[in-house]
Amino acid sequence: MDWLYVPEDVIMRGSMNASEKNALNAFLNYFDGVGTKNFNGYEKAQFTKTAAKVQTGKGSRKDQKTTNLEFDELITTRDKLSHPLQVVFMIAAYSGGRLEQINRLYDKVEEGNDLRIDDFGDFFRVDVRHVSAGGKRASYYYFPAEMKNAVLNYRNVNAPDTISKRVSDAGRDNYREEHGKQVHRPVNVSSLRKFNTLLLRKAGIDKDVTNALQGRAPDGVDEVHYLELADDMGREQYPRVIPLLREGLPVPDWMRSYAGNKPYIPATGKSFDEKKLMKMLKAGATNSEIRKEMGLHPDKITKFVKENGIVRSRGTKAK
Repeated sequence: MDWLYVPEDVIMRGSMNASEKNALNAFLNYFDGVGTKNFNGYEKAQFTKTAAKVQTGKGSRKDQKTTNLEFDELITTRDKLSHPLQVVFMIAAYSGGRLEQINRLYDKVEEGNDLRIDDFGDFFRVDVRHVSAGGKRASYYYFPAEMKNAVLNYRNVNAPDTISKRVSDAGRDNYREEHGKQVHRPVNVSSLRKFNTLLLRKAGIDKDVTNALQGRAPDGVDEVHYLELADDMGREQYPRVIPLLREGLPVPDWMRSYAGNKPYIPATGKSFDEKKLMKMLKAGATNSEIRKEMGLHPDKITKFVKENGIVRSRGTKAK
């Protein structure tokens, strides 16, 4: 049962076969036998209600999470990736954010939106409430100060599915000897989120704050209180985890000064050469040609065209 820590893990596990479900029930029933209904700070009923929603099935190990990853296992997997993928790997591990929401955050940056950053000296945070979708909330991603260049300058290089596959490929052959046996301990994106949860709790961060930082609303908590947990209490408690990150999963030197292919410039600033763009537009350059030459998102090009009243004949040279 080393995969179980919070009620959401039962859902994340997916369908279970009969023996797995029986094992879960036996594990939870154990707490009645020792006179407590509490496991990891959660009422037993929270687990049983969640377990009741899980369909019994054949089960799958395809997306298996390793729940107690060591720092060296993360570093070994990370270092097999390209530099941009190492950056998003670290963003996910440090923040505990869902990969889809991280990707959506940087899609919005490409569209011309600023990253919403609050700087607190030794650490900073990114407001990611605007990338929530459906029932999957998001609040703030907190980072030590040395991650700032990487967070500011990272840009999406692949779709979430591709990133997830490449991380899984890099971490597929991870094994560790336990009790004289080689145990398979795959590293994947799901494992990074679990790693973050356990590290926050190890650092002494309250479970409700941990849940709020990871976009899980504790039972019975309304929207206002949920944001207070991620905002005020998150800001107060986050420094507890910084020493653990710096010692076990330090930011590489090259990542501390990461500039990426497209350095971040706030949308309110002059983020491109307007004269050059005007010249290319008058010459009949397509959006694709402009993006390749100047790195501009099509939405930004369209906005510039409208603001300057330019009449385009897309793909043809001006007469």
